[in-house]
Amino acid sequence: AATQELGAGVRAGGYQAIAAGTVIAAPIIAAGKSAADFESRMTDIAQKFGLTRSEAAAMGRELDTLGPKVAQLPEKLAGGVDALAGFGLDPRLAMKLAAPLGTAATAYKAEVLDLAAASYAGIDNLKVPVGETARMLDVMAEAGKGGAFELKDMATYFPALTASAQALGQKGVGAVGDLAAALQITRKGAGDSASAANNLQNLLNKINTEDTIKNFKQFGIDLPKAMKAAEKAGRSPIEAIAELSKKALKGDLSKLSFLFGD
Repeated sequence: AATQELGAGVRAGGYQAIAAGTVIAAPIIAAGKSAADFESRMTDIAQKFGLTRSEAAAMGRELDTLGPKVAQLPEKLAGGVDALAGFGLDPRLAMKLAAPLGTAATAYKAEVLDLAAASYAGIDNLKVPVGETARMLDVMAEAGKGGAFELKDMATYFPALTASAQALGQKGVGAVGDLAAALQITRKGAGDSASAANNLQNLLNKINTEDTIKNFKQFGIDLPKAMKAAEKAGRSPIEAIAELSKKALKGDLSKLSFLFGD
């Protein structure tokens, strides 16, 4: 519509418009490049996953229509679909995630590609059903609004964190909420989001290590047994390890390094 309006202005303005040709050409060139990028991305998707020409064309039309509704370029949305499909998700299922990814990316100034990676991490590592992806993103966004670790940061660090959470038996949107909440807490004691994510990653990785188990045993706690009891009771491993640490040290957190050494 903007290009058509521009064309009408050129016709009405005559030589005055031609004199401003350098200004007029810029959006046309930009639009042309975006369209070319979009077509190239759709061709990649079709080739990678053996889609027919008509299937790829239908996907392209759907993304082209969706773009303005979520305030994202269709090429960006296609990039998210391509990334999800590249991770192993059926491209037809990936298409169902284009709208929630685009909406979240626009609302919280995150990159569609980052959110696609975070979403797939939840789907693959934490077994979040594809149909609950929008809810998962809502949970992450709500946590981000409640603290200093924002959705765009979670999008970057969730792939690694969800893998560690999976090793502790975590599943579903609840596990996503647990990680998102824990990141808000670790962010309070860290200089930036990268440090906060690294701190939480270290904790998750250390829970089942031989050294940590030995350290807890010296304080009279059978850590594997206690963690299994917490899991059976439906409690999160992050909450459980925090309470067990406090119990072992009788609240004296100055001795925390006696348990974890870090």
